[in-house]
Amino acid sequence: MNKKIFNIPHYIYFAGLTLLLVILFPKEGKFRYSFTEGKPWKYGLLTAPFDFPIYKNAKELKKEQDSIIRHYQPYFALNESIAKKEVAEFESSVAQNHFTNQAYATYVSRKLKEVYLAGIISTEDHDFLLKENHQAFMVIENTIATEHETSNVFTTRSAYSFILDNCPPGLDVEILRSFSIDRFLSANLKYDEVTSDKVKNELLQQVSLSEGLVQAGEKIIDRGEIIDHKTFNILNSLKQVTETREGSNQRKGWISTGIFILVTVFMGFFYLYLYYFRKKIYDNNKDVFFLFSLIGLFTVFTELCISYRLFNIYIIPYAVIPIVIRTFFDSRTARSAHNITILMCTLMAPFPSDFIILQFSTSLVVVYTLTSLTKRSQFIQCSLLVLLAYIVVYLGLVLFQE
Repeated sequence: MNKKIFNIPHYIYFAGLTLLLVILFPKEGKFRYSFTEGKPWKYGLLTAPFDFPIYKNAKELKKEQDSIIRHYQPYFALNESIAKKEVAEFESSVAQNHFTNQAYATYVSRKLKEVYLAGIISTEDHDFLLKENHQAFMVIENTIATEHETSNVFTTRSAYSFILDNCPPGLDVEILRSFSIDRFLSANLKYDEVTSDKVKNELLQQVSLSEGLVQAGEKIIDRGEIIDHKTFNILNSLKQVTETREGSNQRKGWISTGIFILVTVFMGFFYLYLYYFRKKIYDNNKDVFFLFSLIGLFTVFTELCISYRLFNIYIIPYAVIPIVIRTFFDSRTARSAHNITILMCTLMAPFPSDFIILQFSTSLVVVYTLTSLTKRSQFIQCSLLVLLAYIVVYLGLVLFQE
């Protein structure tokens, strides 16, 4: 099986790896600038490429939404038939039992009508009103909404207690209990989720998502200027609009075409390098397969880390590429393979300039350190120098940028 793989022509390796990288490459549009509030702008003059709104940040937007939601009142639907049904059933029960003292029946019937008129809600809905601190709510009756105080509404339990606690002096509470009044108490007000959500959304829509407009050609920021809060919001808005515009199917088609061209060109450079300058490697299918696989492995791993946000791509040991290739081949091939890999990964990296400077620096350290492999200790020395190079170059970038 392995021999069949190595008998495959070079151009199949090239075409297969190129196609795989193009398919896996992230297709989302990418904002070309990285920025931090309170830090200087490290690029040239930036002007608005098109008209776009200045969106409010999440904290400000939530504050305004919370402010307007304080005036929101949930909606309940009134079912008038429940009161009529329960009162009628109570009176029917009294008639069937031939209760002689009508004062009790009259009192209970009157109080049932009273609590149903005030409204009875379920215990869950009552807890919801108290939890959300709603002092009042709206009741829909015949398409007309009226406001009701939360403190005036009953639950089935509180309605039962209300009837017993207000028993007139001439009536016996224990006899009232024998009527099983709780059997005739049901919630006639039910939370209307559809209407409540509709009203809430209408209130939230009154909050404007933007706080201004930047016109095409208007200056946003220039090199060296500090990114203050306002400019930071403008840059974030430009980034959001840009990525949204580039997320359309047509834009994704152009992005895919660009990815195909760049990956083909980069892989073609390395393919031509092997053909013209390393004929011995080019004629050995195993060597070509090994080199292409190493480039593809690190590029695909970078794509997966960025697409699925596995972890920071700076954790990936790109310096392994020149170390491994230098061990089996030569410094020039190691540098070429590493450069091609880094160029393709830079297209995906969130901070391209920082990424390419760091990786190219470590590549030079590896190539110049492993000029002649005579001792195993050279690998340890190379690893320490690579770590030192990362630290020094990163420190230099931080001091330069900030």
